[in-house]
Amino acid sequence: MAKNKTKYKKINNEYFKCFSKTINTVLEVDYNDIISNMKDASLDDHDKGENIFLYDGSIINMDAIKLDDMTQHLLQYMRKERNLRYFEQPYAVDAVCVNQKNEWFLIEFKNRPIYKTKDGEQKLDKGVVLSIEQKMFGSLWFLLSLASFSSKELFGDDVTEFARTHFTYIAVVSRENNPDEYRRIRESPNNLYTPTYFRKYVGYYFKDVYMLTEYEFRNFVLKFKA
Repeated sequence: MAKNKTKYKKINNEYFKCFSKTINTVLEVDYNDIISNMKDASLDDHDKGENIFLYDGSIINMDAIKLDDMTQHLLQYMRKERNLRYFEQPYAVDAVCVNQKNEWFLIEFKNRPIYKTKDGEQKLDKGVVLSIEQKMFGSLWFLLSLASFSSKELFGDDVTEFARTHFTYIAVVSRENNPDEYRRIRESPNNLYTPTYFRKYVGYYFKDVYMLTEYEFRNFVLKFKA
């Protein structure tokens, strides 16, 4: 019996192409270095001794732009073209994808536990949450700045309103390392769970912010309208 082959979903809509072309034009990144995929974007390099992919892509994989890989090019651009000698490389999410309806998804993969046990009690790891938030706001700044540097109208005249109505932030966490969060996700309508510490960003910075494990994320990729 033949083994099932992994399906691969290419994103060919005009909005995603415009985004990649903007990166190519403004930051002078070769097209071959812009497009990656969700599996590679989910690589956990926290432990340098072992490569762990939070999303293994064994059923389906999909195009993505690894925004954190683009921050080095933005750093060079800001120092060279904008003459900002002390500009620091921003934080950015692992992956960005755009669907046929011009809905943008900013995706951060986190293999580490959201909660840690301390003094016999389970407490929120504020360092992990801070890391997710840094990626959230760094990515937002990156995208809005890129639009302002480009002649292309990525987001229309009101970029902040576009973000509030078209940007969704997804934190993909490990089911194994976050069993309580997995339970909350499974108990939420449509398996879309927004932790209390993210709710303040919904409708203010983003259209939506929610958390998935790698299992629900597979369904996201399967249903994604490329």
